[in-house]
Amino acid sequence: MNRESKTRTAFQGKQRALKSDMLDGAAMWDIKNPSDLHRALTELQQLKQKLKPPPRDTATVMGSLLELTDKLNQRDADRQSRDEQRELDFTARVKAKAVASIPAIKAQYEKKKTQLDVREQYLDTRSTMLDERQAQIQKEEEDPGEIETLQKKNKKLNWEIRTLKQTVKGLEQKAQLAKHRQKGRAEEKRRNMMFNSHTATHTPESATKRTAKRTRN
Repeated sequence: MNRESKTRTAFQGKQRALKSDMLDGAAMWDIKNPSDLHRALTELQQLKQKLKPPPRDTATVMGSLLELTDKLNQRDADRQSRDEQRELDFTARVKAKAVASIPAIKAQYEKKKTQLDVREQYLDTRSTMLDERQAQIQKEEEDPGEIETLQKKNKKLNWEIRTLKQTVKGLEQKAQLAKHRQKGRAEEKRRNMMFNSHTATHTPESATKRTAKRTRN
């Protein structure tokens, strides 16, 4: 198909579409003949005349325009006044909130200050202790004989502590042995009293057994 055939085919397609649209419009407006078309055009013209606004004079238009301008200016002024009042109310609320929170902020500040003072005092004490320890270390480094003396003293104290522990242990063992012996003597005395008081023990044989010395295994 050459170019002319394509152009002619496209044109025919447009014409068919236009004809179809015209037929659809005629069916919609109930147009079946030229009289119906003239009637529809006349009705459209009359409707356009009805919808057309009536003419106004220049004074009336200017008055309406000035009135509209005044209304717009008044609306802008009212809006600006409301915005300013809203801003003032917001500022007042913020100030009231800030004033109400001042005592809490002061209390928190005082608490933090006290904590910092305590911390600073602790650091000063710690620094003093470190200085003293450093001076002591420096003194020991300058006088090695004092270190040996302290070591000997420490060794002597350890020996005395061990001796005291052994002494305490021996005394505890002696006290436990004495307690055990006292308990044995009391038990022996109780058995002798029970034996002497029983009626079946009053025989020569029992007397011999009673007077015999009891031995402990």
